[in-house]
Amino acid sequence: MKLVSSKIAYYVLAGGFSALGSLPEYFTQSIPGRDSQSHVAKTAFLMYSFAHGNFSGWSQFWYSGFQLFYTYSPLTYVLAALFGWPFQSALLGMKIVIAVSFVISGIGGYALSRDFGISPNWCLMAGVLYSLAPPHILALFDYGSSSYSLGFAVAPFLVLSLRHALRKRTAVSAIYLGMIGALFLISNDVSMYAILYPLLAYIIISTPRYLALKNTVVLLEALVVAFLLSSFWLIPYMYYELLGGLDLINTSGTAFPKSVLIYWYSLLTPNFGSFPAAFLSWILLLPAIASVVFLKKREELGLYVAGLVSIFLTIGGTVTSLYYKIPIVLALEFPARFLIADVLFLSPLAALFFHRLFQRFSAISWHPVLLRAGALSVLVLLVVIPIAEPSTPKLGLNSWQANDQTQISADNFLSNQPGFFRVMVIDQFYESFPEFTLKGALGGWYPQAVHQLYSAYFFDVYYCGANNSVLQGLRLLGVKYVMIDYGYGGDASSAIKSYNSSSSVFGPPVYLNKAIAIYQVPDPQLVYVSTSPPEHMAGSISDLTQIGSCGAPIPSPPSAPINGSVSNLNWGDNQISFDVKVNQSAFVTVATSYSSGWFAEDNGTKIPMSFISPGIPVLNVASGLNRIMLYYSGAPEARNTAILSLATLVGIVVGIPVWNSARARNRPLAKK
Repeated sequence: MKLVSSKIAYYVLAGGFSALGSLPEYFTQSIPGRDSQSHVAKTAFLMYSFAHGNFSGWSQFWYSGFQLFYTYSPLTYVLAALFGWPFQSALLGMKIVIAVSFVISGIGGYALSRDFGISPNWCLMAGVLYSLAPPHILALFDYGSSSYSLGFAVAPFLVLSLRHALRKRTAVSAIYLGMIGALFLISNDVSMYAILYPLLAYIIISTPRYLALKNTVVLLEALVVAFLLSSFWLIPYMYYELLGGLDLINTSGTAFPKSVLIYWYSLLTPNFGSFPAAFLSWILLLPAIASVVFLKKREELGLYVAGLVSIFLTIGGTVTSLYYKIPIVLALEFPARFLIADVLFLSPLAALFFHRLFQRFSAISWHPVLLRAGALSVLVLLVVIPIAEPSTPKLGLNSWQANDQTQISADNFLSNQPGFFRVMVIDQFYESFPEFTLKGALGGWYPQAVHQLYSAYFFDVYYCGANNSVLQGLRLLGVKYVMIDYGYGGDASSAIKSYNSSSSVFGPPVYLNKAIAIYQVPDPQLVYVSTSPPEHMAGSISDLTQIGSCGAPIPSPPSAPINGSVSNLNWGDNQISFDVKVNQSAFVTVATSYSSGWFAEDNGTKIPMSFISPGIPVLNVASGLNRIMLYYSGAPEARNTAILSLATLVGIVVGIPVWNSARARNRPLAKK
């Protein structure tokens, strides 16, 4: 029984039905989601950097206390920036990425289910179910829009290529698996963590003992390929986060309360009020669990065990505190991030249940027309219900407003100020003006395992008030304006109250509308010259002490008087130059964010850097005229690993056709 006659038509239907899940994005001038504003801003910042010719590496792009791509998988933002560039709209670029992701995820869900031998109609149901299941939409529109979309899209192809590699056990199949793995990793590394344990369960159960060694070799080959291809991003990421940073291997205490429930399991938790959640339980969860009565092959049992492992990981925090002793769980931060594994493994299981159930009935008395009508009815429900009543929180204040006149007017005000300037945004994640922003501030990101070296890059003046110590800290950072956005979904009331108080050293706002207040920082500088070393100066970045709280001391700008001058200041993303004329040896503090790859020259000769907390370069210059240049040449690990990834990709592109050609020449002629 087939709905259509062409194989291609099924792929088109799977992608077309799934694309409908992205329609809500196009009905508004925003993207809902608690992190969506920051994701659009990262895309906008990347578009701005591309427009100014900054393609040299990841680490010069700073975003809200993070190096942009050191901690965010880059593929989503690169694609969104490229899609949005012709239209000069980062928002549209993200919407296109999300729409494409829905299409690809539907096709992937269909193809994966088909590989398990399920009939095309029910494979179509699995693909649409995978794309439009409320957990998928919840993760996309609540936990950060496009940051998850490509991860969902690639995941079915990862499992599909894994099955192909374990069947063929050839070098080429291992390479293809490694390529998909690398693509998945740079799409969303969190999703890779989320499906790790279910995938391991699937591999262990589905692999016969006599094939264990051969399959292990294939997996190791694929892991090497995935590592080499993604090393341009993965190695710098690991350098800053994993090596002594995030404690992904060792156990840790409970980081999140047991009250964190995944409500879409409405039959397992006391939450019957959500119709889409209850609908999903009946159409996905219960059929997937009930499919155990129809399992015939070892691979199907492996898929079933993977689904059970995913279910446990999703609700494990509500069952036992030992859940937080599982390695990598803390890196995911929320149990909700396991949703991708839920729909990935449960969708084909649900399709398998309906496929074999209808096979049993059709063998008895059911008419094929009734079966076709039943399959179509399920598909219609899968498409209509999630779109009509998506299980997403109402986070309207938490979205990027593309045509918000209050933001546009604030942008116009800042852009018309004379000279260069920098803006410190006092609100978590918010960067509406990336081209004008020094940094936002970040609080509480992976607080359970932040390494000292990584912490040194934070400018932690978030919500610290409007007192004199904060003023001195902002001056040290070269901040000219402080912008408070109280239209964002976070709680900015304390910051507004502090900056508007009678004791504030900032005075009344220089710009004010219903959503944004901008305060001017008196006497900010970008270059400071002093006769004595700045306070808390360290010899290396690892010697710095973190500004851990609002009560901790914030370094003040150097204040020692000196008979000298600064002139010819030119400030750019990759190069800063100026002249310093002094009559004695002096220390020059440059208000920029240091990362590996920055170097300094004095009159054409390289000179060493010292640092002042929280990671600002300090140069020691001799008396006389000093022509100073700071330039970014690319972090060594980023440059070397980029070369490694590119060489691996070229080797694969050239090697696979040569490999296949050699196999074809050596293949014996078929018998007539």
